[in-house]
Amino acid sequence: GLDFWDDMYGFDFSHLKDMAVEDGRVENVDSSRVITSKCMLDEYDIMTLSNEDLEKRRDFSLEVLSNSDFAAFLLSFDVEFSANCQTDVSFSTGAETEETHWKQTVLLLDSHFVVNVKVGDEIIGNIGIKSNEVKSRELDICASWEVVRESKVISTCKQKFRIK
Repeated sequence: GLDFWDDMYGFDFSHLKDMAVEDGRVENVDSSRVITSKCMLDEYDIMTLSNEDLEKRRDFSLEVLSNSDFAAFLLSFDVEFSANCQTDVSFSTGAETEETHWKQTVLLLDSHFVVNVKVGDEIIGNIGIKSNEVKSRELDICASWEVVRESKVISTCKQKFRIK
C-alpha cells in the first residue's frame, strides 16, 4: 500500500499518493503475488508495426485464482524472434518466468478502487494505451473494468495511468 505517505518521519505527505498511483512502477514482482490469470492484450509483427496499431483499446478478461485484495494491474510482454533467424529466440518478462532487466510494470489502483476478490470472480474491461502527446517516450493508459462475482457486478472502475 501507499499508507507510508501518511507519516514520513512525522510529516504528512498523503497528497503525494495520487501522483504515486498514477505512475506505473517498473519492478520484479514475485509470482506468488499474482492473483489472476494472464491475458494477452495484443500481438504485433515488429516488421509491420505502426503507431496506429498501438493506439487502440483492447478488451481483457482475468479470472481470479486466489482470494485477496485486487490492488494493481501487472503488465509484461513476451517476445519471439523467428523470421530470418538461424535459431529462434524467445523470452517472457512475466512474473512467472526468470527475471529479465525489463521486469514488469505495476499499475497501482487508487485506494478507493481496491476490492477484495474471491476465487472464480472475473475482472473484465478494456485498456487504451497511447504515446503521451508532450513526452513521446511516455505512455498514457486508461483502463476501465468491472469485477464480476456470480454474474453480478460488484465494482466498476476507470483509472488513468502513465508509464515514464
